[in-house]
Amino acid sequence: MTPTSCHERLDHLGVLDDAHSEGTYALEVDVPAGVERIQRGYMAAKGHPLEDGMAARLASVSDVLYVGRSGNVYDRIMDHVDGEVRRASFLEAFDVIDVRGVWPEDDNDGVAERRRARELSGPATCVWSDGEVF
Repeated sequence: MTPTSCHERLDHLGVLDDAHSEGTYALEVDVPAGVERIQRGYMAAKGHPLEDGMAARLASVSDVLYVGRSGNVYDRIMDHVDGEVRRASFLEAFDVIDVRGVWPEDDNDGVAERRRARELSGPATCVWSDGEVF
């Protein structure tokens, strides 16, 4: 995903204005199939493997999301997509391929990311947030 396609996606979702405020956001991430390929990708980017349980969970689902929170969601998503500045460790290893949502109404109470990650996770969806897999 490029910054231009990301901007267009936010507009298409109807959350472009909301993204210019604080809130929680979810990005779809392109994670390779299989534990070994996931571990190789993460190790190449970070210099160490993921915990085996994390890699196995990521490999067991069809959708992988990254959930974050920021004082300016738009700027932070652009950081993730552009990769030139302040890229989250998980997103150093795997590319963002879509924006799934922006929630400006989430309280900034220290648990908004975890709460949103739990809501979005399920049997076919794994969510990475702040170094945890849901």
